[in-house]
Amino acid sequence: MRKNRTKDHDNVFFWETARRFLDYELLKIRKKSLNTVAAYRTSLNICIDYLEDAKGIRRENICFSDLDKENLKEYLMWMTEDKK
Repeated sequence: MRKNRTKDHDNVFFWETARRFLDYELLKIRKKSLNTVAAYRTSLNICIDYLEDAKGIRRENICFSDLDKENLKEYLMWMTEDKK
């Protein structure tokens, strides 16, 4: 049960961090354009779609541990080979 609680906390942390990065860090601190933020958001959503579709990880359960080296390598291969 404790492991689930940690996983629940981790996925909340992931989504809060992603939102803060896209909505605050890029815009306010790094002074990036709305188009840049939109490109980052699109890229993140494509990666999340990959984790959901190819890896079977439900979107609401994604956390930082799902972005490990193996999954990221497979994602990049998928982008190169399947999405071209």
